[in-house]
Amino acid sequence: RVGRARVARELDAWMQTCIIRHEENRYGCTLSPKLFIGVEYVLKHIKTKQQPAMEAQRDKICDAIYLDNYLAAARVEDAETRRRNKGASAPGAGGVMAGAMIGRAGPGGGG
Repeated sequence: RVGRARVARELDAWMQTCIIRHEENRYGCTLSPKLFIGVEYVLKHIKTKQQPAMEAQRDKICDAIYLDNYLAAARVEDAETRRRNKGASAPGAGGVMAGAMIGRAGPGGGG
């Protein structure tokens, strides 16, 4: 649900960037050479006639959301891993190296 709201918000912001004001009551669109008498007509034009551009922009927004979610999950996982490793290497906790040395014979094989 949050993703849908973000997609709609960013898509609306993108559509606003596509509007060009030439003169009073004359608006254009960066996606086509047509002129319109109001902003609402430019938005209607973008929504109805520029569907491929809107879909491409929606895909870019969804990719950005996916990347943000992936990086957020990786940060959480990394923090958990560091927290686990920090607890395992504390003094007296044994750790990886201490466990590897138990029961090992020296170079002379005298174990």
